[in-house]
Amino acid sequence: MTSLSVIIGLIVLDEVTMNNKPKTKLLTISLLCCGRPDTTERCLKSLMPIREAIDSELQIVDTGCQPETRALIEKYADEIFEFQWVNDFSAARNFQLNQANGKMFLFIDDDEWFLDPKPVIDFFKEPNCTTYNIGGYFQRNYFDFEGKEYQDIEVIRMCSVTPETRFLGKVHEYILPAEGNTMFMEAYAGHFGYVYVSDEDNLKHAQRNIPLIKEMMEEDPDNLRWPYQLAQEVKAIHDYQYLYDICKESYERTKEKENNENLRYRGSFFGGMGLALNEMKKYQEVIALYEKEAANPTVMEMPLARVAFYAAVAYMTLGDDAKCIEACEYYLNIYEKIGNDKMQTYLQGGLFSYDTFDHIKLNLVYCYIMTAGINRNDYSYLTRFYRKINWQGNVVRLSRSFLTTLVDFSAKNGYKKNSGMY
Repeated sequence: MTSLSVIIGLIVLDEVTMNNKPKTKLLTISLLCCGRPDTTERCLKSLMPIREAIDSELQIVDTGCQPETRALIEKYADEIFEFQWVNDFSAARNFQLNQANGKMFLFIDDDEWFLDPKPVIDFFKEPNCTTYNIGGYFQRNYFDFEGKEYQDIEVIRMCSVTPETRFLGKVHEYILPAEGNTMFMEAYAGHFGYVYVSDEDNLKHAQRNIPLIKEMMEEDPDNLRWPYQLAQEVKAIHDYQYLYDICKESYERTKEKENNENLRYRGSFFGGMGLALNEMKKYQEVIALYEKEAANPTVMEMPLARVAFYAAVAYMTLGDDAKCIEACEYYLNIYEKIGNDKMQTYLQGGLFSYDTFDHIKLNLVYCYIMTAGINRNDYSYLTRFYRKINWQGNVVRLSRSFLTTLVDFSAKNGYKKNSGMY
């Protein structure tokens, strides 16, 4: 690119004193780089169309790159800043934010890459793009190294640059002020960051993050974001009893204040409790949790639909087909109501409910309700939902109980052309 400047050393910023520079660019694109040459180059290549189409700059913060990666980023960056790593992501982000010359700030991790940069370009070509205070794109988290299965989640990665703008958090950092006009671009960034070669690699990642989160919980004890993030790390290492304990305690804390933020956290912790109980196969407790919260008029619909999914598993396992059907119908009613409403799924989604209506869970709910219907000799569910299963995915997940029940049913009844059942 055009120019290269290097600032060496550690700079500690005052939390309040931030960027007051004249804005000479529309957009600053930011990247923290720690030394992964393969993923870094893929990321940088995906940024070049944006860099060329928009009045922008690419600034990279080198937090400890090896010579190979350093030589790579020098080919792409407008400016490179060296930052001595201090186990604090927000410190590095704030340092870089203070160097930005753009009115708007967009950051991406060096293990992500835009699958198609056009939506980003289109957004920043809009005359009103600077009226948005905060926003982001969709992170596509792959479940396998082949990229066959994935989930898309909204991530806040864009903001306007003001003297008040700053990042908070040693890990899982976030932007403040987190308010005002919000825009999620229809852009998707691929991410293999949660696919690990071994359980040891997974544990190593969690062991890096968990102590930092616990430090944040001690320093900022009233902020529910930190137990929320701790729950995410504990889930990743499959410690489900600890996950339940964290979510239960935090769920109770959300009742201290009745506001929108606490309601969202409450939904997430409620969903985490349901997930943990389901993974521990504590089916009676799943049912008790679901039925208690279903009677709560303040519960958000999407988290309740998520726990209804676990309740359907519990009812089916315990042989209560009627209740299984009721739980599935609640799930499907909420899916029809808000499943395709991105604003509502964002507002009601959270760590343990954002993927409530993904195609995997939808397929399984269809399987559960058809199985329960067949068990009750009510074949209307089979005719209603069989064709709704998503057969188009790279991987199609179905319930084993549905397949065995369907085979048994077919063996007993055979092919009946005029039955109206097929």
